[in-house]
Amino acid sequence: MSNLFCCGRNFSNKFTLRRHIKVTHTQGSPVFKCFLEGCFRRFKSINSFAHHQQTHIYNSQMFYVKAQAFNNTTLVLRNDLTGQGLRDFDFLLSDDLIEEVRKILCSEVVKKDVLTFCIALSVEFVKFETDGEIMATASPCFLSSLNYLNNVSNFNVSEIIHSSVTQIQKRYDDFVDKGSGWTLRGLKFYDLHITQTNDLRGGCDKLVTGDLKKIVSRKAGLLSIHNKDRRCLLYCIAAAFTCKKHMSWSEKSDYKQYSEFVNLISISDSDYSVTFPVGLSEITELERINRRGANSLPFRINVFREDLLTKKLSLIRSSPYDDGKIINVLLTEFMANDEDYGHYVLIENMSFLRKRYTNHITGKLTYANSLFCKLCFEHFRSENTLETHEKICGKKSHKKVFPSSEKSIHYTNHEYNFKRIFTGYADFESVLEETNTNTKCPKCISCKKISEENDSCTHSYMLSLKRHRAISVCFVVVDRYGKLVHEFSYTGEDVVVQFIKNVVRCEEVLINTTKFNKYMIFCEEDKDCFDSSTVCHICKNKRKDKVTVEYPFSKEDPKVRDHDHLTGKFLGAAHKTCNLNKRREKPFLSVFMHNFSGYDSHLILPYLTKKLLPEVEQISVIPKSGEKFMAIKINNQITFLDSMNFLSGSLDSLNERIKESCKYKIVQQSSLIRSGNKVLQYDSTFETSKRFCLLLRKGSFPYEWAKSLDDYSLPYLVPKSAFYNSITNSNITDERYKLAEEMWKEFDMKSMRDYMETYCMIDTLLLAQVFEEFRTESLNNFNMDPSHFISLPGFAYNAFLKHTEVNLEYITDPEIFEMLSSNLRGGHSFCSQRYEESSIFKNLVNRKTGETCDNTEEQPLQQILYIDANNL
Repeated sequence: MSNLFCCGRNFSNKFTLRRHIKVTHTQGSPVFKCFLEGCFRRFKSINSFAHHQQTHIYNSQMFYVKAQAFNNTTLVLRNDLTGQGLRDFDFLLSDDLIEEVRKILCSEVVKKDVLTFCIALSVEFVKFETDGEIMATASPCFLSSLNYLNNVSNFNVSEIIHSSVTQIQKRYDDFVDKGSGWTLRGLKFYDLHITQTNDLRGGCDKLVTGDLKKIVSRKAGLLSIHNKDRRCLLYCIAAAFTCKKHMSWSEKSDYKQYSEFVNLISISDSDYSVTFPVGLSEITELERINRRGANSLPFRINVFREDLLTKKLSLIRSSPYDDGKIINVLLTEFMANDEDYGHYVLIENMSFLRKRYTNHITGKLTYANSLFCKLCFEHFRSENTLETHEKICGKKSHKKVFPSSEKSIHYTNHEYNFKRIFTGYADFESVLEETNTNTKCPKCISCKKISEENDSCTHSYMLSLKRHRAISVCFVVVDRYGKLVHEFSYTGEDVVVQFIKNVVRCEEVLINTTKFNKYMIFCEEDKDCFDSSTVCHICKNKRKDKVTVEYPFSKEDPKVRDHDHLTGKFLGAAHKTCNLNKRREKPFLSVFMHNFSGYDSHLILPYLTKKLLPEVEQISVIPKSGEKFMAIKINNQITFLDSMNFLSGSLDSLNERIKESCKYKIVQQSSLIRSGNKVLQYDSTFETSKRFCLLLRKGSFPYEWAKSLDDYSLPYLVPKSAFYNSITNSNITDERYKLAEEMWKEFDMKSMRDYMETYCMIDTLLLAQVFEEFRTESLNNFNMDPSHFISLPGFAYNAFLKHTEVNLEYITDPEIFEMLSSNLRGGHSFCSQRYEESSIFKNLVNRKTGETCDNTEEQPLQQILYIDANNL
């Protein structure tokens, strides 16, 4: 055996020794480097690298999971600062807190590969009266900008965290400096909002490392140019400018083909000289140098790096310039002779980026081709969306596009003049479960113990007392003529799932009923009316494009007969297009709930998943804030809305306003009146007077009595003490409890479950009746149905356009737009006087009622003066 040694190994012959040297010490081998802050260790095997990354997983004791969604890809981590007496930002910039957040973010980067995060700080403000008493409190939230992290770039995480807190502090100072009148009481919550994001995935199955000539192929869309002077980035630039399609692969990869063009690229000026190999920080200087002088060569370089563990591509460097030729390169790293090397590879074909794409939620691969923006590399499915995106993409300011002078603002929604065919109403009842959780602050926990013993605690603390869980629901549907066409009541643990399923099935049935049109009732009088009509009864011959121009019937848009598809009644002559637009109600069914934004939406949202509700294929929302939604639309056919956006006030007070004039026809059709008769037909011979009167009196419900659904199996009415309300610290009156006893007896209830279902149904029926009265009143006064809108401001705006018949012109002159924009004034206002009463209004009321009111010199008329002024 010959004594052939290399790197501690013995070889039997020269052939095996040469092969070892060629493979191990000459040919580049992959290097796996950890780019997390403070680490930067290198590994030769993927197994050791993967094992090392698990050491960065960190479980924080300071932060806890506040919320998570979509298989933990979206996460909110919270540090509860309540009760710690923090009133400045020094704590947020402390080394301990920044280090804690850094460890959390590095841990999440290992789990999610690519993520975006922001910091949210909740604070508590107070307003004081002139005597020093607290007048009002508020808890706004200040957010930092969105930050991007991945596991293949060298990010200074601590510096990013420090910058985010500084942004929050600046926004807080701006809020306070604008004269809001608020005083900071303390910091409440420090939240980390972390979201996993999609990143581009490489199309090459093999790592672009080692012997690049053998690994990089033309099909992968990569071009590796071999050189001996470490100027591979310059050769990539030259190839991007000079490569031709007819050139062979060997010609493209030969650096001698580009020597002449490389000499034209400037690498130094009086301020800076680029060194080789070129680092990422020097590429900006290279771009700047070649933009100067008479022989400028503008280009912009985007650099990608591949995660060798997950095979994903990440954009690690984007050019700050918005002009010049776009050059995309892939930075590969490998080891040879125990040294690190980097190599730039030209991404010649964008197919390298669109080969495969990974869905980060499902983990599935899609092989469908995707289109990518050349500036930000966001992926799109269609060319239209890509073109729309490219118009506003880039770092230059967005171009102001002004509307055409031929267009104007006027009333165009003529289909809103008619009532919706069907409208739904619903209400939930919940059980209040004990949470047995308290604040994370140890001081507040001890304060709570003191408060329980001798009530001498002087510190504030926060307790999460109850968790609301829906257990019962009632859902009814009313047609445009006030007929109750659907009634659904359910009690159970899966009440939300069953409710959504019933709504979807009901919507499908109702759509089918409208498809089979009832035959039109067309008498001689209707025929004479149709023949003599010259004006469309829907649009009044005023179309969407030009309101000032009459739009009569024509061959292109002929006159047709419009009729009600439910009753067959002839409605009038209409344009063909107007008639079709009137029939297309999107969404088809609107379901109203009282206080949906603040309460019911939180009960529904956790169950809108594919696993629980496969019937729900599409979900879209209109947010009101970070925690409230004005509307939730499912399958583009059903919309859940809040009736409080139109009628603010409790359901009890709204019902009191209509008692004198309303006949409660919807209540009369309910199963509660019909004594179990399931046929939707009201018979006036039923002895329903007592039941009817009880239904109009909104009863009471023991919200805090039950702890689970099983408690409602109690076969008798709970005592009066069970109706205690801890929020108002009061109990119901004897009269209200007597009403509950009468309802129990009259409706022959067998258990508290019957009482709960009856109470829920009464609330739903009263809501339907109140809102239907509001719709009728709106149609009488404004000839518009408010159920077509999301809130009252939208209804009022359209009513303004309709009744004024105004034709407002758009601002088409840029100078006028800039003048108006620059002169906008506004800000926070503070009114120290909470309440004042004018004696003039009282005097007018007395005159109307016939009462006398002596206004002597000792009692002069008192007026209220409203002044809106800034910068005084």
